[in-house]
Amino acid sequence: MPIREFIAWRVVFGLLVAAAVLAGCRPAGGPESGRQGPLRVVVSIAPLKGLVEALVPPGTVVDLLIPPGASEHGYEIPPGKLAAVATADLVVCVGFGLEPQVDALIQQRPNPARRVVRFDRVAGVEGGSADHGHDHEHDETCDHGHGADPHLWLDPVLVERLVEAVAREVESLDRETPPDRRAARAEGLRARVRATHEAYDRVLGPLAGRTIVVGHDAWGRLASRYGLKTVALKGLTATEPSPGDLRRAIESIGGEAITTVFVEPQLSPAAAERIARATGARVETLDPLGSGDWFAMMDANLAALRRAFGPVR
Repeated sequence: MPIREFIAWRVVFGLLVAAAVLAGCRPAGGPESGRQGPLRVVVSIAPLKGLVEALVPPGTVVDLLIPPGASEHGYEIPPGKLAAVATADLVVCVGFGLEPQVDALIQQRPNPARRVVRFDRVAGVEGGSADHGHDHEHDETCDHGHGADPHLWLDPVLVERLVEAVAREVESLDRETPPDRRAARAEGLRARVRATHEAYDRVLGPLAGRTIVVGHDAWGRLASRYGLKTVALKGLTATEPSPGDLRRAIESIGGEAITTVFVEPQLSPAAAERIARATGARVETLDPLGSGDWFAMMDANLAALRRAFGPVR
């Protein structure tokens, strides 16, 4: 069976099982339907969870669909978790086809009371991007202008747009929190995101034009934002690197003052370790997903990048 047909079949199967689970669930109902109790929010990936939790009122139930440690590419969401989408007051996802099961369930079980925030839409990059130029090395899976790159959460400027959009939806759902408290919560989070952007700009801005070797092509938006280039061992969907990918990485290290090859906790480090042995570079970690705290993830990644751009060999 061709891989695309297999994936489509698995999505349909998951939706059928989720429908069976939902048979015993009461339908979602936000404040418009008169439902009492805490808000129910579903977030697709870990980096978005902490951001959303900072905006919702105390007592809100926030379900995470793709657990920390699992790659976001091709993850099959269990039907029991997927069912939470149908009963949620608010769904926050990335878009770009990263969560096909979520997209399918939202289309098949429409609910006018349910709010959906898609990162690609609110960031203004759906189906393409006019936000950046394209200056990182790529293979045949890479889309010019980052049009196909779903890793929006690694760009703090885009994350601030997501925060604004989620805050607007929470405002429409949260009828108990005083408006000034909601506004202070949102502005405080936006200020922290802007401070993260400023820290990256301060550290990486003077290094414009330098190259980093990364585990897969998740880092193009962040690199472009701060003037860096990337050589990715794997493509956008984290497929296994080809001999050409490895050759480009080795040539890049040989031609520039590159001290570090980055691996990711969700992927095998074998290719990076092979390149490190061949070039004498060290291996460090850049984590594109983290454990649910976006700020901790971004701080750790900036520290790793700072170490990588230490004294030139």
